[in-house]
Amino acid sequence: MRRGRPVKYDPEIVAEQLEDFVINHDYPLVKEFLLGRNDLPSFDYLLEMIKGNDNLHHAYKKAIDKQETYIERGALHGELNPTFAIFKLKQHQFGWKDKNEQAITVSNSFDVSQLSTEEIRAELEKQKRISDLALNTIDVTPHGED
Repeated sequence: MRRGRPVKYDPEIVAEQLEDFVINHDYPLVKEFLLGRNDLPSFDYLLEMIKGNDNLHHAYKKAIDKQETYIERGALHGELNPTFAIFKLKQHQFGWKDKNEQAITVSNSFDVSQLSTEEIRAELEKQKRISDLALNTIDVTPHGED
């Protein structure tokens, strides 16, 4: 059984207040929302509340989406430092990531003991063409007529 001060909040009321906060701020920081309140003990506590309440989760997601839009728009219009914008958008709540490039390795082994010299040469040439295709990039840039 829990003891101590009775809980002063209702998750539905907190959700409405957070929605209002999101509407009234260009860049709604949820921690800033908490600083203006004395009834919620911590950000972690709010996150726990969010897990159990759909309306509160929706309001929190709206705040994150508005932050993302603000950063992206600011970077596109030159209002924000691009390095800061990239760093911020790579934070886990926004889900932006660097593109992972992977090398393509072609490895086809074959038994040469049963092949003639011509067949070995043909197979080696085939392997070289496959390898060259994996390494070359194709220019798909549209070119105007000269």
